[in-house]
Amino acid sequence: MDNNGKWKDSADHYYTIFTTTNDPLEKAESYIQLAQTLINLVKYIKARGFLLENKDNVLANLSEPDKTFFEARVFEKLGWINDYLGETKEAISNFSRARDLLSEKANKDDSILRIYETSNHFLGRLYTILAWQANETDTDKDTEKAIERFNESIQIYEKLRSRGKKDDAAEGFQYAWLARVHIMQGYHTQTEKDLEKMKELFETTVQERPGSGVLGYYHLLLGRLKFEQNDLKSSRENFAESLRINTEVLNYPSSQADALLGMALCDYSLGEIEKSKEETQKALFLNPSLLYRGYV
Repeated sequence: MDNNGKWKDSADHYYTIFTTTNDPLEKAESYIQLAQTLINLVKYIKARGFLLENKDNVLANLSEPDKTFFEARVFEKLGWINDYLGETKEAISNFSRARDLLSEKANKDDSILRIYETSNHFLGRLYTILAWQANETDTDKDTEKAIERFNESIQIYEKLRSRGKKDDAAEGFQYAWLARVHIMQGYHTQTEKDLEKMKELFETTVQERPGSGVLGYYHLLLGRLKFEQNDLKSSRENFAESLRINTEVLNYPSSQADALLGMALCDYSLGEIEKSKEETQKALFLNPSLLYRGYV
């Protein structure tokens, strides 16, 4: 069964729990998990509607500190949806609200710390996107904010590692986004260092979880770096490897689309216009949000 099939089964599972349980905590958890599953299925509008329609009812039956924790998770999921839909300012608002709700409690509980980190990480991603879209002055401000967020997330994962709760994949993604920022800044040497650290963490992840497709993301960013260095052959090879991993190892349409778009950029630059057009069309079919995301 592919991931879409698994996620559809998960959606049915969480919907059943959500509609039948009388336990407030179980209902709240199934509410969040169902929303996340809908996001995984690229049903962003449906996920947002579900979150907003049921938010007050779910939270009303919770007591503190659970109420604040789940309220933050709602804002976190809404932020995810905003991000995927290209609603950058709204996403920043929702992730900031989630982060602020948890800021005082984050160091006291690992589960809270992880939600705090997720919101922190996504804020870094969003500031990166703003930096791509902004003028030179604002770009510098946004890149500083992005780097600050990613470095804070790295510190969080180092803290979790010291507690025996490492997450190499999640830590690796902090370096992945630092690499994006440094590519944008033209700091290729620093980007290579980011990618090496990212690769090290992702290879450990694959050793421990052979079904993980995280190395596809490494090849995606290495392809991007090679493209910026005008090494089109190596760039396309890495984008193609990213596509292979995200097709054979992890059937994840969004990552497949990113890889296809990278291949399309290379082929266009190599004069393969028709091939580039086909790859772009495939990418947009897999992930229409590429139209307004504006980055590989």
